[in-house]
Amino acid sequence: MPDSLFGAGLYREAAIEYERVYYLTEDPRIRLEARIGRSNCHRRLGEYHEAVHDLDEVPVMQLNDSLRHILLLERVANHYLAGDFDHARSLLQQLLFYDAGKKGKDVLLTEILLALESYDYDLARESSIALLQQKEMQPPERDSLLRIISSLYEIKHRPRIVKPERAVMLSRFIPGSGQAVAGYPAEGAANFFLHALALGAGAYGILQAYYFTGYIVGAGMLQKLYFGGLKRTAFLAGQGNAGRTAAFNRKARALAMDIYKRE
Repeated sequence: MPDSLFGAGLYREAAIEYERVYYLTEDPRIRLEARIGRSNCHRRLGEYHEAVHDLDEVPVMQLNDSLRHILLLERVANHYLAGDFDHARSLLQQLLFYDAGKKGKDVLLTEILLALESYDYDLARESSIALLQQKEMQPPERDSLLRIISSLYEIKHRPRIVKPERAVMLSRFIPGSGQAVAGYPAEGAANFFLHALALGAGAYGILQAYYFTGYIVGAGMLQKLYFGGLKRTAFLAGQGNAGRTAAFNRKARALAMDIYKRE
């Protein structure tokens, strides 16, 4: 009943039926399948946080090895779709622990997707090659895909990544330099100019014997500009990384999915 509703695209109705199945049976496999079915309904509806909730409340330790593997892999997928990449990576490590480090094609694909989100391109490359090696195909086809993987992940083809903490550290010493390194030189220059302007305003007030006013104006402006600039630097570094990596990650994901789907 719920499967037919799901197949017809009636995801709300199917979710209700999966929940009914879950509470009317004691069989662990059927209960897990019902939970996964309900979770998949929420995925199709774009309700990823609901999908996360559906499976996160299933007790892992009460399942046998095969069911635990299925559950953890689905939970990784849910957290990935919800944008919670750190939690997804943690669950993947938990899955690998229970599976004694064994990596099937589903795990390798998941590892590639998560590695791309954290800009770990060495791991993404290694996992892509490992995924390719698990596929049955003719040597010319395999060699062609291996060359594509090697070319894509060459250092010169990878996007430039700026660590937010490095950009912030630069801005601590030279205001605006972190923004420039992050890929926003005009904003960095403007930030440096404003710092100089605030410092100049304070110094001018003190030189004119307006000691208190000069200190308050100069120090107040500098404090706001300085700490606000540090926060802005971290934001711009992350935003710049996302912009530079978007096209590359799309190509890498498409390649991984192509290899995964090949028989």
